[in-house]
Amino acid sequence: MALSEQEQRMLREIEAQLYADDPAFGGAGARKPGFSAKAVAFGLLGLVLLIGGIALFTISHYFMWLSVVGFVVMFGTGIWVLQGGSSDDAEDASVSLSRGPRGVSKMPKSAGDSGLGQRMEDNFRKRFEQ
Repeated sequence: MALSEQEQRMLREIEAQLYADDPAFGGAGARKPGFSAKAVAFGLLGLVLLIGGIALFTISHYFMWLSVVGFVVMFGTGIWVLQGGSSDDAEDASVSLSRGPRGVSKMPKSAGDSGLGQRMEDNFRKRFEQ
């Protein structure tokens, strides 16, 4: 069932108010998983080291350690990506949460615009008083 235009507008207002009241609620301070160019480069480097170590294993058994290093690099890159990547990605995520598609802020203009929450609370109380 689709939401009406009024319900969608009200949900957007609630979301903007929640972001204004508690930026951490919206994940502005949280790091999100994502791929960056550095992560892809390190992942490919680890893969090359792993495969190169296996291919050169026939020449000398010491190349086995090259494979181990490649695996450790790939594993570390995977952990890094799952924890959120670089700090540049986190900054981009926080900007995209507070800005609309064209860079227009979705947040209320001032702290005095918190009347939405008060109006909703009043409407909720009126329903049960009647």
